[in-house]
Amino acid sequence: MAKKKKSFRGRIGRNSEKKRAEKKGLNYLKLPKGVELFKPEKGSIKFDIMPYVVTDEHHLDRDDENGDAVVGDIWWKKPFKVHKNVGINGDTVVCPKTFGKPCPICEEAKKLNDAGEEWDDIKEIFAKDRSLYVIIPIDASKFEEEYKEKPYVFDMSYHLFEKQLDEELGVDEENEVFPNLEGGKTLDVRFRQKKFGKAVYHETAVIKFEDRDADYEDGYEEEIPNLDEMLVVYSYAQLKSMFFEQADPEEEENEEFEEVEEEDEEKPKRKKKTTHKAVRDEEEEEEEEDDEPVRKKKPARKPVAEEEEEEDDEPVKKKASRTKKPAPKTSKTKCPHGHTFGKDGNDMDECSDCDLWDDCMDEKEKEE
Repeated sequence: MAKKKKSFRGRIGRNSEKKRAEKKGLNYLKLPKGVELFKPEKGSIKFDIMPYVVTDEHHLDRDDENGDAVVGDIWWKKPFKVHKNVGINGDTVVCPKTFGKPCPICEEAKKLNDAGEEWDDIKEIFAKDRSLYVIIPIDASKFEEEYKEKPYVFDMSYHLFEKQLDEELGVDEENEVFPNLEGGKTLDVRFRQKKFGKAVYHETAVIKFEDRDADYEDGYEEEIPNLDEMLVVYSYAQLKSMFFEQADPEEEENEEFEEVEEEDEEKPKRKKKTTHKAVRDEEEEEEEEDDEPVRKKKPARKPVAEEEEEEDDEPVKKKASRTKKPAPKTSKTKCPHGHTFGKDGNDMDECSDCDLWDDCMDEKEKEE
């Protein structure tokens, strides 16, 4: 059993941030404390894209030959892959291949594709490309959302931003210096609003490059949030369960364990009553069940040695039952427990286990 936490310091705030992120559909992102998300809106905005220090050895842009996006190097984006509409909740999840791990969803997509399934039926299963950027808005007063001149995380589909950026860089390679701390460029980006069904999103319409008014200090990249640490990745088993809409294997195991415990707790602990005993009212029955020791406490009908001998030696038991035959059934026969024979039968606690019960009840019926 996990140890209970005694303090709620930091836990409530963390839970609130998680809920806010989930409402925005960003359950795959875990932003550092104090870092906010930049959301594009219709219109133009200027911002600088800042480099960060790479710590992920499986970075998707890694190029060992040229030394790009290797651990310890600075790079300007964090590309990653996502699967959309996964499971009963339609979640967006990070594809584990982003970090060089196997992905059950990609495996299923390949399996279906190899089997000749129609592309239109399976294309949504395949991973989609996105990227994270750290940007600093410049003169963002025209936006409805008030952005300060500080680092924000920008999460965008490749096709809605970076594709357009690549096209602009292909026109003029001089603009490739845009992420530089010294001599970099400010991007002037115009977003337009698009609709797909009921969904509303924004795509990049125009990108222009401007010289920055001032350079950033050398070493400023050390203060930039680490994009490699912001993505939430589920385990292989969890993703497989979500994709096939099964129960979480870890939760399922716990539920089965709890069910076994509940079944054990619900097993009746009542003792089996003899078939000769008449049914009593509920109050007497509950009293018997709740006060079992009192029921058991009664005078011994025979020596303990004789009882053990009967249990261990069946022939002796039969002989004992013959020799223990009670006296003829008359109203004057004495009850072994001090009650009135033929009158108190089945009314006392000791009656249920009494060897003379049949005879006593027969006598009682005669009396009645």
